Amino acid sequence: MDGELSQESTRLMSLILIPGFLGWIAVFWNSRNVKSSLQNGSNWLMWRPLPFGLLPAVFLAISLGLIAQIALVSMLNAFVSASPPAVFMHLIAIMTFHVPAAVMAMAWFQRARIPLAQGLGLETGRGGRELAAGIGGYVLAFPAVVIAGAVTLFVFTRFGLEMSLQPTVLDLKQLQHPVEWLLVFLLVVMIGPFCEEVVFRGVLFPWLSHRLGLTAGLWLHSLIFALIHGHAASSFPLFVLSLFLGGIYMVRRNLMAAFWMHAVFNGVSLLNVYMAAIGDLP
Repeated sequence: MDGELSQESTRLMSLILIPGFLGWIAVFWNSRNVKSSLQNGSNWLMWRPLPFGLLPAVFLAISLGLIAQIALVSMLNAFVSASPPAVFMHLIAIMTFHVPAAVMAMAWFQRARIPLAQGLGLETGRGGRELAAGIGGYVLAFPAVVIAGAVTLFVFTRFGLEMSLQPTVLDLKQLQHPVEWLLVFLLVVMIGPFCEEVVFRGVLFPWLSHRLGLTAGLWLHSLIFALIHGHAASSFPLFVLSLFLGGIYMVRRNLMAAFWMHAVFNGVSLLNVYMAAIGDLP
């Protein structure tokens, strides 16, 4: 199964790499406009209002959510002999970690009477443009993420480290019913990425940038984003992905562009796992 998944991943990867490299040619060709967009976006990010106590409030929500998650998992292990379904574990993780943090962040902006459109860049009426920008950002980021994955593979091989799949991927390969896949799609492709974008791009990135400078904010929030996923082999690719997510957030000045880019990334990854799980491979 792993070999088949690798073959299918290679084919899908080649389909995305070609427009990705063409996109980079277009970026270099229009470098002046790109630099101007990044400059305007960085000015907007540094201007963005952040209410007092926002980050501590989000951190409190994350901490309480983690405590609740640990308590729920402990109760399940104590009273249920069989392993809980993977969908249920994903639901617990997102509802106790992702959702409370995002809700707290948005509530804190409302508490400070700062409209979410101004505080997070959630303007309405631009959905199609931000979806297109998210897809384009994913295509541009994909070659860099692939290179980061190749570097990780080289380092792990060179030092004899185990290159294991994420536990999440192993859990998803056990799903069978279409309803389970639908629920996972909603959790992994829609709800999870939106909540993470609110917390990381909407709150942490500008908060760090205001205090440490734009470059330090971009790199440090990306490092935290990579490490918090808790999988060593994925850390460098996720770090690179986060750099692009921060970049598209600045260029578009809209959180939905970063959300769609994140959603497409998770969706393509989920598609790989799904095709391997159902055996729909040549």
